[in-house]
Amino acid sequence: MPPLNPPYYKVAIILYNGVDILDFTGPIEVLSDVKHTPNPTTQAQDRAFTITTIATTPTITTAGTSLTIKPDLLIAEAEQQLSDFDILLVPGAGGSVIDTLIASPNPLEIDLIRRFVSLAPESGRWLFSVCTGAMLLGKAGVLGGVTVATHHRFLDRLRGVCAEVSGGEVRTEIVNRRFVDSGVIGDGGVRLLSAGGVTSGIDAALYLVRGIFGDEVAGAVARDMEYEPRGL
Repeated sequence: MPPLNPPYYKVAIILYNGVDILDFTGPIEVLSDVKHTPNPTTQAQDRAFTITTIATTPTITTAGTSLTIKPDLLIAEAEQQLSDFDILLVPGAGGSVIDTLIASPNPLEIDLIRRFVSLAPESGRWLFSVCTGAMLLGKAGVLGGVTVATHHRFLDRLRGVCAEVSGGEVRTEIVNRRFVDSGVIGDGGVRLLSAGGVTSGIDAALYLVRGIFGDEVAGAVARDMEYEPRGL
């Protein structure tokens, strides 16, 4: 019997020009498959996660100009309802895209990350980075004193970003792992989950689902996707 008051989660995903496609579509596929009424014949499915994409512009173009996407909200709009979201997902991109973004003056994407971590204390919030999305977290200054994963080619570059933000002191352990649950960061009760490169985001999303809904639900999602989890 399903619970009388099943949990629901609102997920915000930061998109920007050049974002890697699988970094965000992989986790979306996982989270979209979690339903409180898991009946494949049911058309109106009771999804546990509601996905909202946000960006600074009305449209964004993904890596390789493969897709043009119209976000659900502009970042300025998302800021006004940021406390409504339970999970903030930050996908990555190629090195030149990330370098340009973190070098730009006062990027709204990075400011939004800071705002999310600084929200009034509330349990159950997650900050979730995939691949080089961790570079944006590093630039936002939210990785001090934690262990974090990123793409294996960007380990040293993320160390450099974190050291620069902290004034030269390296207080972040950067590791080559499928994903890392760093626990709660800051004073707002936000829990940090970081994934390594690209497909690692799928495994990290399955880990998140398992932590909230249990092994059975996470296993069912993986089977539906015909995906063999790694690192779980």
